Amino acid sequence: MPEALTAEQIRDANTRYHDVAAESYDSKWGIDFGRSGHDQVTGKLRKALDGLPERYARSLEIGAGTGYFSLNMLRAGLIGEATCSDISPGMLETLQANARRLGLQVRTEPADAERR
Repeated sequence: MPEALTAEQIRDANTRYHDVAAESYDSKWGIDFGRSGHDQVTGKLRKALDGLPERYARSLEIGAGTGYFSLNMLRAGLIGEATCSDISPGMLETLQANARRLGLQVRTEPADAERR
């Protein structure tokens, strides 16, 4: 029977996988920053919060990936500023590229949520 992987080995594999997958991640999972993405994100917020908030000045998204939630919330006017973190530098690069393409500004921070 093979030895179980350590948490560090799993974390490393996860980071490397997402770094490689980042460039095609949005198309693979149908991530959208248009009307469909807007409707999906605001619908999830309505359900989670029992209605939409008026507006938050700032947000922090942990495990932001390519920016699906934060970028759609910025576009919807639900947040003023976004800081997005992820363990994968590749995901954060794609998030920044998505933000530039959409004319949005976000702050990105590489972070392992288990360690900070």
